[in-house]
Amino acid sequence: MMSLRMMPRSLLPRPNITRGLKNAKLVNLEKEVCYRGDITRRLCSAAELKFYFNSFFERSGSTNYLKPNKNCNLTSWVEGCEPGWACSVGSNQKVNLNDSKVIPARTLNCQACCEGFFCPHGITCMIPCPLGSYCPLATLNKTTGVCQPYLYQLPLGNPNHTCGGANIWAVVGSSSELFCSAGSYCPSTTSRQTCTSGHYCRMGSTSERSCSKLISCNPNTANQNIQAYGIMLLAALSTLLLILYNCSDQVLTARERRLAKSREAAARSARETTKARQRWRSAKDAAKKIRVQSAGTPHFLLADSYCLSCMLHILWPSSSLD
Repeated sequence: MMSLRMMPRSLLPRPNITRGLKNAKLVNLEKEVCYRGDITRRLCSAAELKFYFNSFFERSGSTNYLKPNKNCNLTSWVEGCEPGWACSVGSNQKVNLNDSKVIPARTLNCQACCEGFFCPHGITCMIPCPLGSYCPLATLNKTTGVCQPYLYQLPLGNPNHTCGGANIWAVVGSSSELFCSAGSYCPSTTSRQTCTSGHYCRMGSTSERSCSKLISCNPNTANQNIQAYGIMLLAALSTLLLILYNCSDQVLTARERRLAKSREAAARSARETTKARQRWRSAKDAAKKIRVQSAGTPHFLLADSYCLSCMLHILWPSSSLD
């Protein structure tokens, strides 16, 4: 899987601010959580989104830290700068979410990131999670000190700080814990459902897919079991090969029969030709004998006797003319 730093800028997501706002309102209506009436002051503006996604090309090594910015720097580091947390702008401050040049001051009323959003480390705003992801609030694993299902830890020296929401945008290959797990599907970024019987769900699925005919899929199935199709294909290929084998035998047998008939006809023709030549020689020899024996005989008698002897020898080649 291509890493984020290797991806061209044209392939990086361009979140739609209006669509993100609609999704945020939907989350509020369904869950009745997060910051009712305050969501628009916590969403990232175009300038903050640009700053965040451009950072993928400017990072050195594998560090996940962003460059210092207006809200998170050495002199100003509020709780909203921590991973999974976000802050709000002032109640009287108007924010143009489509402004791609100026990052607004956002350091008030810092709280955990809303479900369905992720809040990166180093900026104080929220970004809608991509489709196919599952972004619930994190819970602290007291054994490891990690906020699960994500991989960030709580800041030191602040015992009142709790785990927030998701903290990164990522592709499946680099951060699978952010996406809907295999065997389940996520119709929204805040809801995860187990794949039902007769369906399968791959990682990052937004809906369950029906299994093909002749294939049975148990609940919580990630991939189709195509073993039945494999057996059918093997049987079909075996039958086809058997048919071809039998047909080839029949074709070869018919060819041998034709060749045998041709050879027999050629041999018969050769025998008949040989017999005809032998009869012709016998008639010729008989004619010569008659000529010698009838020397001095009148010509008309010789001719008649010669013709008679030839005809007798041709008709009855085994008879003696002596």
